[in-house]
Order: sequence, then C-alpha cells, then structure tokens
Amino acid sequence: MASSAPPTTRLLAILVAFSLLLAPATMAARDEQESDRVAFLPGQPRSPAVSQFSGYVTVNERNGRALFYWFFEAHASPEQKPLLLWLNGGCEITQLLSCFKVKTTFSVVSEICILLMFGLLLSEANVLFLESPVGVGFSYTNTTSDLNKLDDRFVAEDTYNFLVNWFSRFPQYKSNDFYISGESYAGNSVATGHYVPQLAELVHERNKHLERNQHINLKGFVVSTYKLHLL
Repeated sequence: MASSAPPTTRLLAILVAFSLLLAPATMAARDEQESDRVAFLPGQPRSPAVSQFSGYVTVNERNGRALFYWFFEAHASPEQKPLLLWLNGGCEITQLLSCFKVKTTFSVVSEICILLMFGLLLSEANVLFLESPVGVGFSYTNTTSDLNKLDDRFVAEDTYNFLVNWFSRFPQYKSNDFYISGESYAGNSVATGHYVPQLAELVHERNKHLERNQHINLKGFVVSTYKLHLL
C-alpha cells in the first residue's frame, strides 16, 4: 500500500497550484497597468519623477459606458500611502480642471500641459482623478439614453463599478486606506446626496454584504461645504 505524502508536502503542492491559478490574473492586471502608463508629457520636468497612469475603465459593458481616469502615485512608498479619489461637479465639467488648476499637480500654460510638482499632496497620498459621470470630459457611453439618467444614484453606481474594476487593474492598492473628496456639485453636500457622500454611502453599504477581502477600504470622505444632513 503506497504511503500518502506528508502534510507539509501536500500543503506545498496546494500552494504551488494556487499560485499558478493566480498568475494569469496577476499578469493581466500588470499588463493593463503598463498599457495605461504615461511615460512623459510635453514640458514635464525631469525632477521630481512622477509615476502616472491614465485610461478607460468599463463600468457597463451592455451599454458601452466607460469612465476616464488619471492616476498619480505618491512620490515615495505609494504602496503604503492612502488613495484619494477626486471628483468634481457634473454638467460636463471635467475633473481634469481640478488636476490642472486646483490641486497640486498641473497647470495649463499656452495650452500645453506642464507638470509643476511641488509635491504637497503627492508626498502624502496617491491621487486618482475621475471624469464622472459619462458625458463629462473623456468619459463616454455608446447608449445615448444613458445621458438622460444621470441622477445621483446612477452616477454613484457607475463610480462604484469603476472602483471595483479599477482595483482589479491596480490590485496593489486594494488594501490601502481609501478616501473620497471633491468640489463643486461633487463636494456640495448641502443636500443629502451629491457625488461624494452618495458614493461613500454606497461603498459602505456594499461592504456590509461582501467578504472582508473584497471590501473597498473606505476610511472617510471630505466635502468642501459646511453642512451635511445625516440620515
């Protein structure tokens, strides 16, 4: 009668098999990341070095909806720094205006994107600018009727789907502390639900029904107005 393999040998075999199953997904995510990498922009200073990515993430395959993002890794130890999602107002107002004019990263001079890294924000966090909802900036839908449905709940669902799919592309940030912020309609919370608080509530509710390893690690949100109605 043949003897069975020792427990440690069986465990090692299981771990090897499991790693082989995970390898294709990990490689696919890495390939998607690299295809979105922005190597250099016209007028970009050589120092400090900036690691950035931009591209589209599909949020609804049936209707052909995809949101455009621009992501900047923190200057040092990005894997340990929080991830900040920045949203703006709707009504076709691009989030890139925040990137260009408001936060820390870019300025527009003679219609050329010139990187002006003074590093205040990127020294503390990874920053993800998102063009949302569809119809804003480079984000699009192939179904025209979608443009008549852009209420707060619809936008929150699309943004949540974006996050789920973005974290699949950038799994190294899945466990990082996650914050949501914004301005204009996104950060205006005088009413009970605009983009930032509405998305935060949806993430919180979805986390309740997911295994912990599937959670979005939401730690808080920031709005620019003085009043928030709590339900």
